[in-house]
Amino acid sequence: MSELTKALAQLGSEPEELIRYLLGAQVNLAYALRVALTRKMGREKATPLIASVWGERARMTAERYVSEVGTKEGLLSLGKITRLWWNREFLCPMDFVEHTEDRIVCQVSVCPYWEAVLNLFGDEARKYYNKETMTLTSIEELQGIRRAAGMDDAVDVECPKIMCGGDDVCQFVFTCRK
Repeated sequence: MSELTKALAQLGSEPEELIRYLLGAQVNLAYALRVALTRKMGREKATPLIASVWGERARMTAERYVSEVGTKEGLLSLGKITRLWWNREFLCPMDFVEHTEDRIVCQVSVCPYWEAVLNLFGDEARKYYNKETMTLTSIEELQGIRRAAGMDDAVDVECPKIMCGGDDVCQFVFTCRK
């Protein structure tokens, strides 16, 4: 029996409650990092550094997903790896709303992560999570995923919409370079 299995049995909590705790812990860490660095360095210097940390985290995590999914399907593989990142890291279901040979648009319309941020920190969080900061962070994550998939020189990334920046959905776009 693994340590995790033993711990879960001893905790006796319902799975949803435990997931909520773990999500809250991740939100607390990310928020504390964003707040501390922004206060210490100012938004202009802190935002790229924070985004870079998230980009590295996405790259390191996506390397494991690459071994799980592979890259033989090209852009579709990149979309699947991105979906795993958002599903497993933030508990966000992701759909492909557009998929052609040269372009894939991934969309998140349900975000328990952002809900947890607002539940824990209220409107104060909007000072640190806004369109500018979160678009940059998401682009760094997408670039990290792209790097892990070995597609850095072949694919451009965009983040035209972001829920924690005020949009109704998050959209992540991968386009093959001509």
